[in-house]
Parts: sequence; structure tokens; C-alpha cells
Amino acid sequence: MLKYPFTLSMGSRTSTPIILTEIEHNGLIGFGEASLPPYLGETQKSVIDFLKKINFSNLIDPLNIADFIIYIDKLDPGNTAAKASIDIALHDLKGKLLKKNCSEFLNLPNNEYPVSSYTIGIDSLEKTKNKIAEAKDFNFFKIKLGSNYDKEIIETVIKNTDKPFAVDVNQGWKNKYSALDFVKMLEDYNCTYIEQPLPKEMIKETRWLADRSSVPIIADEAVQRINDINNADGIYHGINIKLMKCTGLNEALKMIELGREKQMKIIIGSMTETSCGIAAASHISTLADWADLDSSYLITNDLFEGIKIANGCIIPKKNKPGIGIEKL
Repeated sequence: MLKYPFTLSMGSRTSTPIILTEIEHNGLIGFGEASLPPYLGETQKSVIDFLKKINFSNLIDPLNIADFIIYIDKLDPGNTAAKASIDIALHDLKGKLLKKNCSEFLNLPNNEYPVSSYTIGIDSLEKTKNKIAEAKDFNFFKIKLGSNYDKEIIETVIKNTDKPFAVDVNQGWKNKYSALDFVKMLEDYNCTYIEQPLPKEMIKETRWLADRSSVPIIADEAVQRINDINNADGIYHGINIKLMKCTGLNEALKMIELGREKQMKIIIGSMTETSCGIAAASHISTLADWADLDSSYLITNDLFEGIKIANGCIIPKKNKPGIGIEKL
């Protein structure tokens, strides 16, 4: 359940359904999660139906999970959140079997975490002001736009904080010329990045806009999985990688590598997960320019503990194996 109604250019919701998964081996349990925002097109039923198709006898060695993850991906197209729930649980279980956290057995840096944004959905100007005041532990804001009063929202942000901010339009702007006018205003306010300003189908218009923007234009809806990166190259300055979009940690790491080869900026994002999904993502966030891993702070019924916020960064518990969480 969300603390506040979460409003984007595409609609509003007060909760996000999830499915929690557990994989047990030799008395140890790996935890995973499928978070299901509407635009993914998955439901709790579709996740359960997909999970029932998995033949776990194909998991011959829980320490060698790469082949099993490939097998799962080939079972059915789509179902990315369902697949992510297994990927996360397998990584958690592997770490517990090895008695190492994910950062250790994936050979990831674990000391330089990027600042995480705190997301403020489209709301009244007064509530926007109040949300800024409440998020005192965060040092960076992501402001949702795509309303008919975007300018007033940004002016409210500027008046009420001197912390850096980015904006996420969720495809909400439809005209490249009016979008450019807003981009120029955001340049004057030192906006950090602009996420998915135009519909993903407006490829030529997005390239035109990006060519005229000194603020990085980031793909979210336009890049779901690794095969989308080549299409985004030369159009966007960066990509937002989310475990629920890309089937989990295994593919996310490959996406980071390919994005870096193409000199793209990287965000590790989230989709209203509990601390289970957020902890998993936080391990790979050390490879990113920015993180957007605030979602467990936006809900009222987190089922896990295992992350902390320090100097505006979301950090997993390093003294716990796997993804580093414990069930409450």
C-alpha cells in the first residue's frame, strides 16, 4: 500500500500488487519478488501461472544459476516480473549457500553507491511542498511531470528545496516543440536528467529533442530489455534499468555493460518493490550514475528489512548473505 496516491501522466494508483517467491535448498531460503505496476501487463494470476510452468528439476546446481535463468526466459515471452522474482530468489539463495552477499560473489564494487532519488508523484502544489519537507533523508528528488500544470510543479520544487532534482515525464509530453520549451526551462534550473519525455514511438522527435538538450534524456519505457538498447543508441543519452522490466540481476548486469560500451548514462530504477527487490537492485547500483531505489520508503507495508539510507544513498546490509534481507 502506497503512503500517497501515486499519480503519473498515465494514471494514478494507491497500491501495487506483488508476488513474493521462495526457493528452498538444504534448509536455506532465497527470497524473490515480482512487483506488478499496470503498464507491465502482468497480474498476480499471470505470475502464478508462469511459475507453475517451471520445472525446478532443471536447476541441477543452485550455485550455477545462469543456465536455469536462460531456461526460464525461454519458457514464455514476456512475464518479465515473474522471471525477475526467480532470478532474485536464485541470487539470494546462492549467496546464502556461499555465505557471501551478492556484491561479493558477483565481484561488484561495494563502497561507492550513487545517490538515490526520492520520487514525488503528480499532486497538488501544497502536497508537493509537503512531500519535499518529509523526504529529509534524501538528497535528490525525481519529480513526475506530464500534467497540465508542470511549470507550477517545478516552480514549487525550486521554491522549497535547493537539493538537485530530475524529472520523469512517463511519455506525457506529446509535442516536440513545447517539450523543447520546457527542456530549456529545466536547463536554467540545472535539472539533472529528463526521463522519457515523449512517447517511445516518437523516435525521430526524441532524437531531435535530445540533440537540442544539454540535460541528459533518459529512456525508461523505450528500453525494457537488452535488445532495446541498440535501438535507443543515438536517440537517448542514457537508460533506466529496472529488474522488473529486464527479468532480474542477470540481464541487468549485461545491460549495464552494453550501455557503458555505448557511452550511455545508467540509472538503476525500481517499480514500487518492497525491500526485497530494492536490496537486490542496490547491489548493482554501484555500477550506475544514479539510482531510483526509494520505493520501499513510499509504501506502508514493507515485508522485509535489509537496506538503509546513508547520505542519500540506498545501501544493502553487507553483513548478511545473498541480497541481504530478512523477513519481518
